[in-house]
Amino acid sequence: MSDENVELVRFIHEGWSRGDFGAGADLLAPDYSWEQHPEAVEAGSRPAADVGRTLMNIFDVYDDYRVEADEFIDAGDQVVVAVRARGTGKASRMELDQGFVLVWTLKGGLLSRLRVFTSRKQAMEAAGLRE
Repeated sequence: MSDENVELVRFIHEGWSRGDFGAGADLLAPDYSWEQHPEAVEAGSRPAADVGRTLMNIFDVYDDYRVEADEFIDAGDQVVVAVRARGTGKASRMELDQGFVLVWTLKGGLLSRLRVFTSRKQAMEAAGLRE
């Protein structure tokens, strides 16, 4: 099942790299949660129902916002993804180029949890992996 998990997460990230943040929205489990890192502008955990509103806040700040995956690591029912978030500030015209490491958890072919980390080491540990 882990190959299928990686491919499912890869599909989502292919959409995100084009700015299509609706990619995979139909794959969210009823109990899905998105957990931002403590330093995020909107830190904390959000249920599936709040994800769209949170993304709209990002789109209000950035033109051409996208998240590009650099690496996918199979961790069984979890997939670790190293990403870069990029965009241009609407008001400031400043370029965003920030790295994160995501840990997706899947159950029964659905996305049940997304955790966002600023450190690869923290993400790997959260997924039960070592570098």
